[in-house]
Amino acid sequence: MTNTFLPHLTYASGQGTTFLSGTWVKILLKGMIGMIALKHIALFVGGTLFGTAGFKLLKSKEAKKVYVHTAAAALRAKESVMKDVTRTRESCGDILAEAKLINEEKRTAAVEKTCIIEDESGEEQ
Repeated sequence: MTNTFLPHLTYASGQGTTFLSGTWVKILLKGMIGMIALKHIALFVGGTLFGTAGFKLLKSKEAKKVYVHTAAAALRAKESVMKDVTRTRESCGDILAEAKLINEEKRTAAVEKTCIIEDESGEEQ
């Protein structure tokens, strides 16, 4: 059986041992740990450089202009939305007032109808 990672090293057949002694395993593991550590160090350094460049970019005059224009647009949008909300509230208030008026008129009409019916029967006066 051939080792796929190290094709020149093969397993000894039938004996259950390998030509990879404890020393070779230790060397290979150190190499893999070193590669993993190197990867983490490279990621840290890259992140630090990217963060530093990003911080400087965020502090630039051009970026501040973008922030100001974005904030101004957000304030204009808020103002427009608040006008629409105010109009909607006023409209809802008008609808509610008209609905209350209609209900009051119906109650008054029902009371008058009840009074007329009672007057016609002659029971209450």
